[in-house]
This record gives sequence, C-alpha cells and structure tokens, in this order.
Amino acid sequence: MALGVTALAPLQAQNLSVPEGAGSEQQSAAAALLGGHPVQELTPQAMRRLALTQAPTVLALASQRRVSEAALLQQQAAFDWVLGAAASYRKTAFFARSELITRERTILTTVDGTDLDGQISEAEPVSDVDEEGQAIAVEDSAGNLLCITVEGELVNPEQCALQTVISTQREFASGDGDPTDQWTFTLSGDRQFAMGSVLQLALSLSQRNKSFYPLDSAGLISALSVDDPIGNGSNYPWTSTLSLSYSTPLPFGSGFGERGSASSLGLHLAAIAARQAGPLEDANVANALLAVEARYWLHVQNWLSLQTAASIRAALDERLASAQRRFNARELTNYELAQVRSARASAMAREETARAEFVASSGALGAALALQDGALLVPAGTSQLSLPELRGREDFVQQVLDNNPQLQVANLSVDAGQRLLDFAEETLKPDLNVVLSVGLSQSDAVLGYESAGDSLAHVFDPDNTRWFAGLSYRLPFGRQAEKARREQAALSLRRTQNSVHETRVALAAGATTHYARLSSSRRLLAEAQERVRLAQNAFERALSSRNRGAIAEFEFIAAASERNRAELDYAARLAEAGQLNTISQALLGELSLQPGEVQ
Repeated sequence: MALGVTALAPLQAQNLSVPEGAGSEQQSAAAALLGGHPVQELTPQAMRRLALTQAPTVLALASQRRVSEAALLQQQAAFDWVLGAAASYRKTAFFARSELITRERTILTTVDGTDLDGQISEAEPVSDVDEEGQAIAVEDSAGNLLCITVEGELVNPEQCALQTVISTQREFASGDGDPTDQWTFTLSGDRQFAMGSVLQLALSLSQRNKSFYPLDSAGLISALSVDDPIGNGSNYPWTSTLSLSYSTPLPFGSGFGERGSASSLGLHLAAIAARQAGPLEDANVANALLAVEARYWLHVQNWLSLQTAASIRAALDERLASAQRRFNARELTNYELAQVRSARASAMAREETARAEFVASSGALGAALALQDGALLVPAGTSQLSLPELRGREDFVQQVLDNNPQLQVANLSVDAGQRLLDFAEETLKPDLNVVLSVGLSQSDAVLGYESAGDSLAHVFDPDNTRWFAGLSYRLPFGRQAEKARREQAALSLRRTQNSVHETRVALAAGATTHYARLSSSRRLLAEAQERVRLAQNAFERALSSRNRGAIAEFEFIAAASERNRAELDYAARLAEAGQLNTISQALLGELSLQPGEVQ
C-alpha cells in the first residue's frame, strides 16, 4: 500500500517491513487471537471506500455539489425562452331597455305643397307669391313660419321655422340582440438576454360569432351584389393579432451589459458557487475522512500492539514452562522462577489491556463506517508501508497552495466579491431605457375571416397597425442607497481578500510544519525499525546464552522486554506515518477520492 501522495512523488520508495508476527492477515489466526470472535479484514483502500459510500458524516456533505449545480441550472433557465399558451371564452348578451324621458325637443313644422291651399286658408300670408307666382311662405295662426315641401323636397329652407318644445317620450337606452360568443387562443414567448434586454412575442386568434340583420323586417331588400356577404347567416368570425415588444437598457446607463444586469449577476454568482461546490465538498469530505482515518490508524496501532503483547505472553508461557522444569530439576532458584512468573503475569495484563483497546477502537471505527455486523475489524494490507521520497520543502508548500481546496474556495470568493462590486458601481449610473413595440391586428367590426387558417395567413396583412417607441431617462436624487451598496461591496471585497491572504499564510505555515513532521516521522520510523532489528538480534543472543546457562533469567527477561518495547514503539511510529500521509493528502486536496480511485 502506497501511503504517500502523488505530489510528493517519489523517485524511489523505501519499504519498511513490520516485524515478524506483527502483521498477520490470516483471519483464522486473528479469530484465535480474539477468542473465536467473528472478524473482518479491512484494508486502507476498503476503509476509504466504505467511508466515501456509507459513512454518515461523509454522505451528509456529499449533497452540496448537487445543490449548487441545481442553483446554477435555475439561474441559467432565466435566459431560456418562456413559452405560454392561453385560451379564454367570452359571451356577451344584449337586452332591450327604454325609459320615459322629458326634455326640450326641436321640431320642424312642415306642410306638404299639395295641401298648401288648405293651409293658406288658415294662415296669414307673409308674401303671397314670388316672381313666378308660386307661394313662398305662410304663417300659421300662431305666427310660426311653415316649412313647405313639394314632392318631398323642402322649397323654403331659409324661411323654415324650428320649434322648441318640452315633451316626454320613451327613448331606448339599450337595444335587444342575439348574444355573441368569443373564443380567444394565445401563444406567447418571451426571453431575457444577458445584456439586460427583454423580447416578448404574442400571437392571438379569436373567433367571435356575429349576427347580421336584414335591412327591413320583411327581408325584401336583397344584397347589393352577389359577392356582398352581409345578410342573414353571414358570419366571418376569425381575427388574429400579432404583437412584438423589445425593451433594453442603453449603454452608459444602469442595468446594461453583463456587469449591470441583475440576471447576469445572479448567473455569474451561481456559476462561482457551482465552481466552489467541488473543492468545498472535497474539503469537507477530507475533514470527515481525516476523522475516520485517524480512528483507522489508531486501530492499526492497537492491532499491532495486541499482536506484540500476545507474542510476548506466548513467549513467556514457554519460558515459564521451561523455568518450572528447571526449577524442579534444581537448576533454577526460587527467585528466578518468581521473576519469570511476574513477567508472565505482567504480559498477560498487557495483553488484556491491548485486547480491550483493540475491541474499543474496532467498535469506534465500525460506528464511523456505519457497519452493522458486529465483527471485529482486523487491519490488513499494512505489512508494508511505502514512504515516498520527499521533494524539497518549498515545492511541497507551493503544491499545497496550488491544490488546497479551501484556498481554491477562498480565491473564488474574491471573484464573487469583485463581481458584486462591479454591479454596485453600475447601479450608480442613471436609468436609460428604450422600448420598441409593434402590433398587427385584424378587425371584425364588420367582417373578419371565414376560417382560422385564412386569418393566420393574413396576419401580416393587418387591418390596422400600432407602432410605439419610447425612451426613458431617470436619475434618482442623491443615489444614497446605491452609494451605500457600493461601499458595502468594496468593504466585503477587501475583507475577502484579507481572508485569502491569511489563509495562504496559515496554509504555508501549516505545510511547513507538516513537512517537518513528515521528515521527522520518516526518520523516527527508520530508527524504530533499526531498533527492532537490533533488539531482535540481542534477544536471539540472549536466548542462546540462556539455553547454555551463560546468563541469568532476569538478564534474558530484560533482553525480551527491550525487544517488546522496540516492537511497540515501531507500531506507534507506523500508525503515525500513516496518519501523516493522510494529512498530506488532505492538504493537497487528494484525500476525497471517489471509490475505485483510492490510491
């Protein structure tokens, strides 16, 4: 298993072996060591996959990226076409109504020329006859001039009298008629553009049934021509209307362009949030994985300690049996036998303590990985630890600054702050907008079109058109709110920039400290391995000498204890090395790998 990270990338790896008996991966041996309890091997790769796929704390952080992606899609949808369809029905009924109205009315007093003789006998003539001997005008007994008509034509309009009288008559307020039905179908579309402009289109199709009446009640008057459609049964109900409207802010005004458009601002911020979501999720997941892997490497240390303690106890079991035989043969003193018994008792206590710590760390690791089967987790794949060759400290620090996800998130926050400041500065400009619209409509005041297709075919041949162009200029007095917004954005940007600088300094300092710990850990692990080798050699010589009777029992026990201390120290150094390599991956943004990509 390579615990190093790619960024430290090795020219060659230094392999350090776990002492004999301390790295067994056989489940049967582990089950025997753990009293027959069911066990499950767990390699670092398997642990990482479990943490990424089912650890509750990791899964709880894995949704942030999807939330940000959904927010970005929502902002992008603001610039999509918005299509609409509508249908409406209207029915209008007509009812007759009349009222008795009393008011002044102007009337003409007319006399037909054929009855002129009868009227003249009752009137006083003003002038008898004209030059041709025709009567011109007469007055009635009341002194009113009479309007004279001959064969239906007024012959004395200049002398005709208008009479004003007050009278009461019934007058119509509303006429009776058949109801009209109207259906309207509308298709619309509008779109907003990144420059701040808006385009709106609408096409409406209406059907309004109308009734045309004959010109007289008997229907005796025919159409004016064979093509005249007006008459009983004529309808032509279809009309269409097409409208287009375009509004946009103008340059040198607020709201124009990607810097000034609120929708463009929202899209830009959503895009930054989506770009932040990846490294932010990586950073959060890495922090969660660090906690899981810290438990894992503690568990590795406890497992190696348990194996070492069990090996020590087993060796002392053999020594006690041998010492008892030698004591019975009077080759060993009672004091020496008591030393062996005391050492064995201490070894048994250490083994029980190590077993309890192992069981506890197994339970904690299983809970962190959401494992439910209750089997004891036995670390596997840790018999070889490959430590990569370290590069220079400056290279390592620079790689951390280039790849650390937290710093990437902070740098993107600076971009967002700059975008907000740009927008705030744009709002200080005056509002300068132009609106253009055109409407093409058909009229059914008399006739529409016979069919819907015919009406739509003539939508660009309208009965009337409406054109509109408008320009507005607005400058709020003082712009105090906008100035305050700009100042707030500028302060927020400066705080973000300072925060990024502080993060870089802290990361650089932390990377430098961690690099020193890595170097120290490599050296201490190599020294621990060397101590194990020397202690093992010393133990083997002591064992040979003890078998020859060249040394006392307590000297042999001291050599065995030194070997045991070396093995336990090596286990601690091995777990520390694994933990430090995990931290290196987190600093370099390489810890939160997907399952199947675990190095």
